[in-house]
Amino acid sequence: MPNKLRRANATVAAQAYAPKPNGSAVTYGLVGAALLLVATFLAGAFFKTDITSNPLALLALTVLAFVAGVVLRMWRQMEHARATGREYAKRTPVAVPAATIDVPTDCAPQWATFAFPFVLPGLDRPHPPGTFEISIRKEPLDVSWAAFIETRTILLTGNGTVEGLDVRADDLEHALQLDKAASGGPVAV
Repeated sequence: MPNKLRRANATVAAQAYAPKPNGSAVTYGLVGAALLLVATFLAGAFFKTDITSNPLALLALTVLAFVAGVVLRMWRQMEHARATGREYAKRTPVAVPAATIDVPTDCAPQWATFAFPFVLPGLDRPHPPGTFEISIRKEPLDVSWAAFIETRTILLTGNGTVEGLDVRADDLEHALQLDKAASGGPVAV
């Protein structure tokens, strides 16, 4: 939303509960003084007293009413400005955090080459020889330094389609050692 439109919408929304004062501070002061004088004359007429007998007190009350009108206008202006600021802040777009699709992991692909067909525990069929991508998923531990725990080992097979098979890391390592022993290579213990 463009800045000017956002400001205009905020001003309109703020008008609902903190209307912008119409007129100047002098106008508010004069209205306050006039209302006080009218109230004083009405009170004098009602109580049948002579209000003009003490003109200094009447002048002091009139000045006080004028100042009160000016202060009221300033307060209403500040209240309107605060309300506009609050409404503007509500309409300011906030960058939302990026949505994570999965738990943050430290996953680096590795490759394993089998020279002979192999079978892993938990898999339903023997797999042909070849090079396979192995993805070891590590999830962060809830500590103050970078520490991860291995959660899954996935063997990606590709016979026209890519299939991810969950295997145990020690079973996979044992199958690789058996494959090396069968092909005559050195076996790591």
